[in-house]
Amino acid sequence: MKFAGQFERSLDDKGRVVLPSRLRDGLPTDHVLITDMGDRLSIWPEDAFDAFVEKLTVDLQSRAEAGDIEDADINDALDYLWASAQPVKPDGQGRIVIPEELLTDELRGADVIMAGNKDHIDVFPASRFKARRAEVRPKVADAIAMRKR
Repeated sequence: MKFAGQFERSLDDKGRVVLPSRLRDGLPTDHVLITDMGDRLSIWPEDAFDAFVEKLTVDLQSRAEAGDIEDADINDALDYLWASAQPVKPDGQGRIVIPEELLTDELRGADVIMAGNKDHIDVFPASRFKARRAEVRPKVADAIAMRKR
């Protein structure tokens, strides 16, 4: 299943949000993780998260071998990802509860955009997503125009 599309939802004060059915249908009933990816949260089928971390590990090890980063940086990155990963399970109404550790003041009670991102779902504060989209849109248009030539 590939996740695609964007959906605006409201996150209540308790950290609950309804997953859009088109996105929810691609998630397994169990083994779903949500994690902090820095500027967003991401909801992953567990096997997709495992594959992402495995590929990231290989990429980071290559960078360390090239002298671009320290081995300790690899450990820090992987420790951060695994420590922030929390299991979630949609309830009967399709809601998930974002764990307290991942629920920032910016998210609590806010509108969010849930955006499909191929093998996972990203969750952004709506204002940040819209600003980012406006910034990136001209670059995407240029890249597509160059491809057509």
